[in-house]
Amino acid sequence: MGNKKEQLHRHRDLDAEVGWNLYRTGMLMRREGVRQLAEFNVTPEQWQVLMILINKRGVSQKAIGSITLQDAPTMSRVLQRLLKKKLIKKKTDVRDKRAFCLEITGAGKKLMEKIIKKLKKNSTGYSIT
Repeated sequence: MGNKKEQLHRHRDLDAEVGWNLYRTGMLMRREGVRQLAEFNVTPEQWQVLMILINKRGVSQKAIGSITLQDAPTMSRVLQRLLKKKLIKKKTDVRDKRAFCLEITGAGKKLMEKIIKKLKKNSTGYSIT
């Protein structure tokens, strides 16, 4: 395993790696997101979907998954939870009657107004919208 000096040197090498620092930054941002969203009973993944739908109407599940970089099974679970909470709704796609699009509900809009207000209040130096 090496002595403490070697371990410290390896740790410093890791701290100098851009990929490692990006990963750690992402993890810290997610942890902070979880903390700030907890009072609203919304996960960061659900918040991402709501942010997309508050800005665009009639977005497909596939498009949302592509934007958020989530795989289809994960996106399906996130959407089912949001549907159950009545924060989003499904609508038949006018171009393809076999498909559906998603829209934010009035309750979803009200919740997002509260969330955005809190996040803006708590954020300094970076944009959340």
